[in-house]
Amino acid sequence: MGGAYGRYWHLPMGLANLGNAVSCFCASYYPEPPPHSLFLSNDGGPPDIYWESYRLLPFLPSAWWTYYRSLANKVHEKKPQLVLAASDAFQLILGARLARRTRLPLVMDFYDDYEAYAATSVPGVRAALTRAVRDANLITCVSPHLRQKIERKYKPRCPVVILENGVSPEIYRETLKGSGLEVEGLPETAKVIGTVGGLSKLRGVNVLLDAFEYLSEDYPDLHLLLAGGLEVKLPDHPRIHYIGKLPFRQMRAVYDRLDVGVVCLKDNDFGRSCFPQKVAEYAATKTPMVFPSIGILSTQLADNWGVRVQPNNPVAMAEGILRQLDSPKCSDWMPYTWDELAGILNDMLDLHIRR
Repeated sequence: MGGAYGRYWHLPMGLANLGNAVSCFCASYYPEPPPHSLFLSNDGGPPDIYWESYRLLPFLPSAWWTYYRSLANKVHEKKPQLVLAASDAFQLILGARLARRTRLPLVMDFYDDYEAYAATSVPGVRAALTRAVRDANLITCVSPHLRQKIERKYKPRCPVVILENGVSPEIYRETLKGSGLEVEGLPETAKVIGTVGGLSKLRGVNVLLDAFEYLSEDYPDLHLLLAGGLEVKLPDHPRIHYIGKLPFRQMRAVYDRLDVGVVCLKDNDFGRSCFPQKVAEYAATKTPMVFPSIGILSTQLADNWGVRVQPNNPVAMAEGILRQLDSPKCSDWMPYTWDELAGILNDMLDLHIRR
């Protein structure tokens, strides 16, 4: 609720814009108190959409029980057609319990392999997640590899369908091009490579840092631009520019500044199952990209998206970056917008749940 961005903001908004009454309940695992509620109304338009957030720290059973009781009361009050659970294993388990208690159809969304999250290592969580998935009436997920894993591991009794990640329509708007990104120490004539998003070892940003170090001495006009949540210590280098977390409205300017956008992923369960949001955004903005050959990025589908390189290999990434700098290759794929994906999800709900 802190920012109007991403899958779990745009899909509910898109469903509401199609005439559905939508209530969203979010759990915060952070120390800062979340905004408690947000009510959006469109006079004369589609039904209102309601958001409410709960803080679940300290991370104790009593906090979860209070959260669950609050959700059960909201279901009794609002009388929805279905429960849609998403974002991590805990929310799926809770959603399944809520759907059983209220005898409502259960939809689950996997935008990642939730078992790759550290919290899922809590004893009993994986078994509870398996039971919850088998209660679902419909499962959506972001990639073919993740669908295969869900079907193989959990053996659900319902359809598992792919609902990939999309982009905000604003990212296509020509008026955002050239809106300008001023970064101290970054010359206008520099060649710029970089990435946007979670800057962590889990996602393999260290491979990009090593690739830049490998190239930096021989290419003195090459600069590295990084934006997003920083979870690693950056080298002390005058041509590495970290610009922090930016609001989404500024992201187009970042993409326009990049000569090459890098997708950082490690060859692990998380990387093999995900559909990187940045791939869609690089494609939509025609940013030449380099990505590791992992999961969906290793398939024939990705052949024309950019330059594919060996995962976890800084030298291979450096060579891929040079190829894109020498002869830029942009994706010919046009990603769905979030509104289009909300329409697809709405059709899935009509077909499998509301028939």
